[in-house]
Amino acid sequence: MDHVWLSVQYLPSSLDSEVANGRPWDLDRTLGGFRLLMPQEGAGGDEDGLASGNADVLFRVRDQIRAADPEVLLVLSSDHVYRLDYDEAIARHDEKNAECTVVTTVVAPEEAAHHATIETNRLGRITDLTDKPGKPTTGVIATEIFVYDPSVLVTVLEELQSELTARADPDETGLGDFGNHLLPRLVERGSVYEYRMSGYWKDVGRPDTYFAAHRDLLESDLGVLGVPGWPILTRTPQGPRARVHAGAVVEDSLLSPGCRVHGVVRRSILGPQRDRGGGGDRDRRCRVRRGPHRGWSASLLVDHRHRCRRRR
Repeated sequence: MDHVWLSVQYLPSSLDSEVANGRPWDLDRTLGGFRLLMPQEGAGGDEDGLASGNADVLFRVRDQIRAADPEVLLVLSSDHVYRLDYDEAIARHDEKNAECTVVTTVVAPEEAAHHATIETNRLGRITDLTDKPGKPTTGVIATEIFVYDPSVLVTVLEELQSELTARADPDETGLGDFGNHLLPRLVERGSVYEYRMSGYWKDVGRPDTYFAAHRDLLESDLGVLGVPGWPILTRTPQGPRARVHAGAVVEDSLLSPGCRVHGVVRRSILGPQRDRGGGGDRDRRCRVRRGPHRGWSASLLVDHRHRCRRRR
């Protein structure tokens, strides 16, 4: 994926430090790459100001989607915690020649009431979608990860907006969220398929699920954070150095194996750092000495020459 657009609404500047203009993902390019889609005033008619849902957002940028002419359009809600290889969902989309592919998962019935529930036939084609049902009949839900055929999406959005204009508020398109009109219309067209994901998934858009996700990941990695070779990238702030007190056990560390702290380093993320001085290939040993305060400073920096430095 070489073009990533982030649509922001409320307090967009609060994301500046994290997204850093796409730098953490090498998307800060002259052409393409990362783009921030801001709310607009003066766009005309029902397209001013904040959008009223994610289908409304897509309608407002339809001309930009049409101009970009992507092969596929992957649309994600950003308030979810999971790990998924999007290539798998896109492959399913291509295999079925679908107009839309909905990534789904299974949740408890009480949680399903907060989402759009999905029913499919034996071929995986979605036959029914119910948005936030009062009494869910299934635990299969849309995860708010969608793969769209861009030209079909733009056409259907414009058709719906034209139909809904008379019924909607003068300042809104009437499209709302994907489950209100967009997905039901696509399902009616008969070419929407399911891709069932496995593993942990949590919508953290509500306070109770937000705190539940924190508790889940404090208790176990759940296959989300600690997959070797697949790091979660963001702009990492420089914080105060950590201190390891007497008797502590460091479970995970950025120290290279052999570095000493007043305790035990059980695992290290970095491999052995090779001594590039006159010592050949022996591992570089870095001693953490007692600092001016109680306890032991475990703040070691590894520079681009893989030399360990002590900082008090």
